[in-house]
Amino acid sequence: MTYDAPVRRTLVLWIGALSIGALAACNEGDKKMPPFGSKSSAWNELSVPGAELFVETDKSFPYRATGSAKVDGTRGTLRGKEAFDATRSKVGGDATALATLAMLFLDDGTAGKKPWTKPDGPQVPDQQAIAKPPALSGDNLVYWRFHIQTADLMRCRVAVSRGEITCEMGGDVLQAERVAKDPAGTAKADLASDNPFIRARGIRALGAVGDDASRAQLIDFALNAHSPLERRTAVEVLGKAGGAGVVDALSRVLLGDKGDEVREAAATALGQLRDPGGRDALQRAEKGDSNARVQVAAAEALKQLK
Repeated sequence: MTYDAPVRRTLVLWIGALSIGALAACNEGDKKMPPFGSKSSAWNELSVPGAELFVETDKSFPYRATGSAKVDGTRGTLRGKEAFDATRSKVGGDATALATLAMLFLDDGTAGKKPWTKPDGPQVPDQQAIAKPPALSGDNLVYWRFHIQTADLMRCRVAVSRGEITCEMGGDVLQAERVAKDPAGTAKADLASDNPFIRARGIRALGAVGDDASRAQLIDFALNAHSPLERRTAVEVLGKAGGAGVVDALSRVLLGDKGDEVREAAATALGQLRDPGGRDALQRAEKGDSNARVQVAAAEALKQLK
């Protein structure tokens, strides 16, 4: 079937109006329609008085899941912080229920999952040994959950009234506790590994030891470690620790290391130390380094010197 020009223009305008109307409905506070290309299903794993909970799952990869809710019989569908605020008041001080709602509405990609509450199977036993069930203290909610991609646990903190959430890997929490209890022993154990990532973790632990011997060891890593990751990590630690010989060592790294990222880290570290002894190396790097990012880092560091 063919149409003459006036009819075609009418059809185009009519279809365009329909499209604009659909988009307006979808964008009206994100309350009336689920995201395009997703399917919504009722979620009954948590009972919240006066609320219907749903999980909306993308129909295409990576099949992300988000939560939504209808509260007190209202027609509009709530999502995100609005849904969290409308439902959290209905579960009172039940920390596990609050954590479940946070995962449904605030925690990215975890809708439909539940927080960790007790040791469950052989996964990450060392992390489960330090993990705790959800706990609420004032406005602060803390819970642990599994991270599917890494098969690790994560610890999440929620500022309940603001709906703000931050999460950290369970391995990082565990490492922080190891370092707090025995920094020297932790560094020694990690540095004995053949894995450069674990060795870099041991280098960071050295920074918590804080004595002359550990500083000398860090300087040696910064100047001589075979792995660029280890050299860069040592440089970053030295930039926070400071001490005798550090500015000279970082200046040597800045002017002589083959790794662009290592030299960039050295420039940043010299700026953090604010020691005028690094000025000459920074000026030379700003003008003569072969990498533009290193030049920019050196210029920024020069602004921080005393």
